[in-house]
Amino acid sequence: SLTAEVGVDDVQATRGSVRFSVTADGTEKVKSPVLGAADPAWKLTADVTGAKYVELVVDDGGDGNGNDHADWGNARFHCGG
Repeated sequence: SLTAEVGVDDVQATRGSVRFSVTADGTEKVKSPVLGAADPAWKLTADVTGAKYVELVVDDGGDGNGNDHADWGNARFHCGG
């Protein structure tokens, strides 16, 4: 699995909105809600077991990419039991 704490970077005190997703071998595994600058980090978990390709994606939350400084905090792949 892949875990991370995702959100807008603290340098953006009041602006910015982003949405995070994880895709494994072309299949979306998880998508966050749109997160704004004032929102706490969102705990993301994606089952990517057996995947050959994993994509970490950030989009602009639907309102353009101004001030969208996105962070993947403490991102980790977990293997085995």
